[in-house]
Amino acid sequence: MSYFLAPVLLLAAYGAARLYVRRNVEGYSTAPQYEPPAGLSPAAMRYVTRGVVDGTSVAATLASLVVRGYVEMQAKGASFAFWRMQKCDNELNQLPAEEAAIAELLFDTSANIADPACGKANEFRDLAPSSIPDKAAVVAFGPSDARIKVMAGVIYTRVKPALEGKYFTRNAGIILLGILATLVFGLAVLPSGHQSNALFLTIWSFFFFQGFSVLTGLAVFGKQRMSLTAVAVSLAFVGTAFVAAHELARNISWVPVASYFAMIVVNGVFVPLLHTPTAAGQKLLFQIRGYETFLRATELDRMNEIGKTSASMPKMASIPYAIALDLKEPWGQAMANTFASVIPSPDE
Repeated sequence: MSYFLAPVLLLAAYGAARLYVRRNVEGYSTAPQYEPPAGLSPAAMRYVTRGVVDGTSVAATLASLVVRGYVEMQAKGASFAFWRMQKCDNELNQLPAEEAAIAELLFDTSANIADPACGKANEFRDLAPSSIPDKAAVVAFGPSDARIKVMAGVIYTRVKPALEGKYFTRNAGIILLGILATLVFGLAVLPSGHQSNALFLTIWSFFFFQGFSVLTGLAVFGKQRMSLTAVAVSLAFVGTAFVAAHELARNISWVPVASYFAMIVVNGVFVPLLHTPTAAGQKLLFQIRGYETFLRATELDRMNEIGKTSASMPKMASIPYAIALDLKEPWGQAMANTFASVIPSPDE
């Protein structure tokens, strides 16, 4: 029974570490903020609040380009068509890095983003053709379009370096120590001389189930939405881990095996729980929450009313941020539903 002390001690160590790294984190009262934080794009705001760059980040970025007048957009059903405006030619330097990169990539035929066949651009030829500049390339996207993931990756490579370490830290060294302690425990107590494949199963189950537990921890405690597909995959992971555990326990007690897998779960749980805002990050989160409060109390009803009657996206600066913050309003929600079917970029 002393084997049960291992996950208990690991849990206690993580708890103490979390108290220490978050010792300077202060609670803020949320006061309304009437503007988004200066210099923070919708996609960057989503990364700060959700810790992810995903299809919704792409939708927020494209909406921002529409609102700013760099691209124009029309919708038909669940598909969206975009074409380039004149501001893209000489004013890209006024955009955040990730938005400028998307504005350039969106119409780059060599990057496979501007392939109209993938987005079924023909569906849009009957929509207000007079509004489309002559010879403008129309780029269209539908649900689950593979190109959306490419754009999410482009945003991720611009957003993460600018924000990581400045506004929050992941305390990865503490997690790595916990993972190492788990592996050492497994190698010390599980392999048996009567079970020739025990060493292989111990190492294989460690890497297999540890990766799954980290992803699950991020999904549950990092507030990431899990699709039905992700749930099904999760169940398959759990079933496979159970088979490995059953095989490991054939010649030894279930107690060390259960303790080993409990330690793996604890590691996964604390990956998001050790995510800690810096002093600048705390201030930024306060501003974001205040701005979200303002959007919910003042802007959301107006966005809902305009969105019900407008044939094109209203040029409201708050709409891209509403998309990034998962606020429900017609135009932003329609875009988010189309683009959000993309798996998040690495890190999440």
